[in-house]
Amino acid sequence: MIASASLGALGTTLFAGQLARFPDASPLPAPVTRVIEYPGEAPADTMEAPTWALSRPRCQVVVHAATYEAADARATAIARTFAGMRRDTWLNGARYLRVDPIQLPFDLGPDAQGNARVAFNVAVMRAEP
Repeated sequence: MIASASLGALGTTLFAGQLARFPDASPLPAPVTRVIEYPGEAPADTMEAPTWALSRPRCQVVVHAATYEAADARATAIARTFAGMRRDTWLNGARYLRVDPIQLPFDLGPDAQGNARVAFNVAVMRAEP
């Protein structure tokens, strides 16, 4: 979703996971985004499904950039992309029923290299196969 909106390139300016290694330059030449999935609400089931029908993970989007303004602008653009996503969308073979930012981007303070960090959290509702 982030890459298809031209807001990051996987492995270059877009990374997944807390342990993702990305450029540690200061200042960064371009904003770098990390998406970190974490447990959200409990999975849900339906009367028809023998197991969970929906998973409801959350993720945190953290943007590192040379300046606060650059980090905030990228985080806001990504949050708006998620908020504007059509409901019931297929991405990478999975059916996403909702992808909702649950707050406005906020300042996390500088990273270890002195780059600005801005983040927001996202609630996801995904259909299970």
